[in-house]
Amino acid sequence: MNPAFLNDIDSRMRKDWTSFVEVWQQTKDQWRDAKCRQFEQEDLQPLPGVMSQTSAAIAEFRDFAARVSQELRDEESENDFFV
Repeated sequence: MNPAFLNDIDSRMRKDWTSFVEVWQQTKDQWRDAKCRQFEQEDLQPLPGVMSQTSAAIAEFRDFAARVSQELRDEESENDFFV
C-alpha cells in the first residue's frame, strides 16, 4: 500500500468540504426559517470538528502505514543481504 494516497483522500475531503460550505452559504441566503436554523445547528455545526478528527486519523494512519512500509523494506534488504 502506498501511504501517499491517504494525502489525496484528505485533500479531496477538504476540497469537497470547502465546496459544500460555499453551496451551503448560498442555500442559507435563500432558506431562512426555523428548519434551516435547526438543520445548521444539529447537523452542520458538528461537522468541522468531525472533519478535524477525520483528518487527524488519516494522518495518523498514513504515518503508521509509512512506518510499516519502511520496516518491510528494511526487512527485505536485510534478508537480501544474507542470501
